[in-house]
Amino acid sequence: LNTAGRLPVSTSASHSSGLLVIAAIFHGAERIVESFAIPVTIVPVKAVWKQHLFRYVWCVLAAEAVSQTYRRIIHVNPTTVALTFLLMVLWVAAYWGFRFSVFLAVLSMLAFNYYFLPPIGTFTVADPQNWVALFAFLVTAGIASQLADRARKETADANQRRRDVERLYAFSQRLLATDNVAEL
Repeated sequence: LNTAGRLPVSTSASHSSGLLVIAAIFHGAERIVESFAIPVTIVPVKAVWKQHLFRYVWCVLAAEAVSQTYRRIIHVNPTTVALTFLLMVLWVAAYWGFRFSVFLAVLSMLAFNYYFLPPIGTFTVADPQNWVALFAFLVTAGIASQLADRARKETADANQRRRDVERLYAFSQRLLATDNVAEL
């Protein structure tokens, strides 16, 4: 901490129970000018794997639900199915990240091939144009997932930087106010 040579200052930081506490102490005055806590998220390992398992299961169930809905209830053309799968992949990438969206993209491609491309009910592809369609779907889903995931991460980083700047600004305002009181 720099006080422009007016007062010797030391800072300290400690971490316990999910909070990072930072304190600035003016030597000689023997008082804490400011102490504020920055919340630090600590996620237990158990919670993470359960959340990931839930997301993988959700991806499987969502791909199957779309496939069965379009196959048995609402009969649509293969383009509509592919676009629905692509929208699901984008949603997963935007909210859950790249790993889950790639998983859903591969599942969607397999479901699309199995349920909607001839010969239906097999994973074989009879028409070479369908190979192009499957490959195009997978590439599009992968690129879109990457872009959506990057946008999500950059938004989170920007929000974190904004919160940090707000805390630093509030801290500097309090420090200046205390420094002005000390000069009087």
